Amino acid sequence: MTIQSPLRRKIGAIRHDAPPLPSAERVLRRAIVHGLSRGLGLMAEVEKPTRETIQPEKAAALMAEGTLAVLLDGAAGPGVLLLEHGPLAAIIEQTTTGRIGKRVPRARAPSATDAALVADTFDRIFSTHEAMLEELKLSSAVTGFRYAAPLAKARDIVLALPDETHDHWTSRLSFADDEHRRGALHLILPTEAAAAAAMSEGAAGPDWPTRMQSRVMASEVTLEAELGRTTLTAAALRALRVGDRVVLPREQVGKVRLLGPGHVCVATGRLGQATGRKAVRLEPPAEDEDHGFEASGEGSEMGGLLM
Repeated sequence: MTIQSPLRRKIGAIRHDAPPLPSAERVLRRAIVHGLSRGLGLMAEVEKPTRETIQPEKAAALMAEGTLAVLLDGAAGPGVLLLEHGPLAAIIEQTTTGRIGKRVPRARAPSATDAALVADTFDRIFSTHEAMLEELKLSSAVTGFRYAAPLAKARDIVLALPDETHDHWTSRLSFADDEHRRGALHLILPTEAAAAAAMSEGAAGPDWPTRMQSRVMASEVTLEAELGRTTLTAAALRALRVGDRVVLPREQVGKVRLLGPGHVCVATGRLGQATGRKAVRLEPPAEDEDHGFEASGEGSEMGGLLM
């Protein structure tokens, strides 16, 4: 047994362990502070975020008066950002005038313009968060989110999110001791497990183009065969009774359009029969095909009966 001197024992007792990695909450907080201060020049105090689980119905209840709701798009699935009217006013004022205003901001329904004004700021926060995670070698499936579209109603949150448990991140923001612009930033994001499963299911591989084509081709598309259109006055429309005829121009009898989603003409055809049923025989669309039938000229005796 070797007897070490007191000096060697002290040297051996010194630990050279690497400092512990910052928590996910701390990384998110740093990303928010950095995105606001470096990107926007807005000095904000951000409390350490908290994380809990939440269902979409509970998330919709967070949309109080004046709260901006934004749909987030990401590879792991959709998410939602909720920003209360106090910090929303601070970010908009800093973006448009370069400083925070002195008037007390009032809670009002955020507009699409408000959402557009804060979109770059939050995209910057998300990209900063991803860069920090990469630099710290911290793996996380819940990244890659970007601004997608504003949500006008609380019900839209329930419709936008999958009916499953989500992570609810809450950060409290304040600006230069301005109590009127204090408020919360809520992030409703997929859980790590749900995000990993979604990304694994949709991961690209050698057969990815085939799987994507198969999914697209299996989707249902509603088509409408349009024989024609006509225009009536309000008085004539009110006077219509069962059995009346709506007269169509003669040239429209043989000119049928097949309309797809968005009322887009995908083909033209002629009205006929097949196996005893009404049918449309498809023809190549004419080069001068327009997008509407307008009644013109003398009408034929063929008309549609009101049933």
